[in-house]
Amino acid sequence: MFGTPAAARDDPASYSETYRPQFHFSPKSGWIGDPDGLIHHRGKYHLVWWGHAESTDLVHWEENPYPMKGGDGSFTYYTGSVIVDEANTSGMGRDGKAPLIAVYTANHRATKRQTQCLSASLDGESFEYFAGNPVLDIGSTEFRDPDVFWHEPTRRWIMAITLPVERKVHFYGSGDLKSWTFLSEFGPIGARDQVWEVPNLLRLPLEGDGSKPKWVLVCGMGPNKAQFFVGDFDGTRFRIDPVQRAFLTTGAGLPGEVFADFEAPGHAGWTPEGDAFGAGPDAGGRPLAGYLGKGLASTRRAGPKATGRLHSPPFTITRSCINFLIGGGRHPGETCIDLVVDGKVVRTATGRDSDTLMWTGWDVADCKGKSGQLRIVDRHRGDWANITVDHILFSDVLMDQDREQANWIDWGPDFYAVRAWRAYGERDDRTVWMAWMGNWDYARHMPTSWGKGAQSIPREARLASAPGG
Repeated sequence: MFGTPAAARDDPASYSETYRPQFHFSPKSGWIGDPDGLIHHRGKYHLVWWGHAESTDLVHWEENPYPMKGGDGSFTYYTGSVIVDEANTSGMGRDGKAPLIAVYTANHRATKRQTQCLSASLDGESFEYFAGNPVLDIGSTEFRDPDVFWHEPTRRWIMAITLPVERKVHFYGSGDLKSWTFLSEFGPIGARDQVWEVPNLLRLPLEGDGSKPKWVLVCGMGPNKAQFFVGDFDGTRFRIDPVQRAFLTTGAGLPGEVFADFEAPGHAGWTPEGDAFGAGPDAGGRPLAGYLGKGLASTRRAGPKATGRLHSPPFTITRSCINFLIGGGRHPGETCIDLVVDGKVVRTATGRDSDTLMWTGWDVADCKGKSGQLRIVDRHRGDWANITVDHILFSDVLMDQDREQANWIDWGPDFYAVRAWRAYGERDDRTVWMAWMGNWDYARHMPTSWGKGAQSIPREARLASAPGG
């Protein structure tokens, strides 16, 4: 039975409860969240969620006793990593045994402060709390989820860790895992509507050109998605590839032809009506987010009392889809973009009461060959009395995902907190990762008697070239 712990094979009834996953790892009982401590060591794949399970094949799992020992009970174990300190840089090894070191966020209940701490193990089963904790404390309540690995060119440990609210990843370096020095930061870029969490920095070969491996930075987007960035890491700083930066910031490489990006001064052939759209495109800036380039059509700066419409030039519909980024109020017919054909509104869309623009699209194959016109409308007065539209794209690919412009790992709602296994003393030509198969929208409310949540099926990750990088 795929994903079923060994204990369940001895007592099949224990895993026959209603709603118990049969193809994904789930614990015998209790909560499971982000996958932590993914290492391949001494013939076993380890999975930690501050519970602990082991597998020889990533299919069948044996759940071990709770591993974390010590501490004063004032904090909760949050997401982190496990590494094998093969050179005993930490000094925590004994009798020639390389220690396993857990590096994790301690969330202090009384202060909500988040610090980074260590626990060490010589048997791979029980991790003892380090008396010198915390090893990294910047005085923040939003500083978590360390991903730690050895960087051979600079001969030091690297930690990637998020500042979730700032939508940033910080990088730290250490020679002994106990003293950490700030190196650099990355972000914000790409999707930022939700907090950034659970970073993972790894190296992947580029398919078709194994001589050019790339560094891939993965970042969880609360509550249930993950985006990735491709670039280079020199042991100090992560730099995103220029082609991918252009894809994320200007939409370069998107399939189709841009009908309007609102980058030119004035309305560039569009006809304004009323006082809502001003003399030309909005220059963007906070609180607006998710747009491409520097200009966009928006009524936000005009205020809630302004109303109006913005009419596009007429065009012949030659593609199957019309895609666009949209934000603003959710008021059908009042804050919206319409497609007008033969004098009738045949498609319409609104924002979702948000200043972050998301991709929306229409299938217009049935309108091919006809003359159409787009109309951006704001005639609402009240809450969210604005509309924002950018990067209208005529295409044969429908982009109705209701997500920001980003490189998404997965389009479903249940692949979050992605981490890859790292091999220590093992030959493994694959990069395999796992994610939390959960969603904060419902995770606490699962109608189960056995526990809350499961992990995804392990997936092999590969890197290939595409128009977006």
